[in-house]
Amino acid sequence: MAGIQSKHAQRLKMLLSSLDAAAGVQDLTNTTLGLHRLKGQSNERWSMRVSKNWRLTFSVVNNRFDELDYEDYH
Repeated sequence: MAGIQSKHAQRLKMLLSSLDAAAGVQDLTNTTLGLHRLKGQSNERWSMRVSKNWRLTFSVVNNRFDELDYEDYH
C-alpha cells in the first residue's frame, strides 16, 4: 500500500476487508470501526477511524462503497 503511513497498514487492511465483506453501511455497525457520517458539506460521506487523526472516508452509491480516501481531516 503505497502512500500510507506504515503504522496504519494493518488497520487499513482490516477496514478495507470490512468494507469488502459488507453488503452496505448497515453491516458496519461494529463500534471498533469508528464509523460515522460526516457533518456539514460532507454529509454524504462516511468515515472510519484509522488512528487519532487519520480516517478512511468514503461515499455510498447504490449500496456500494465509492470514492475511498485516506486522510487526516482533523
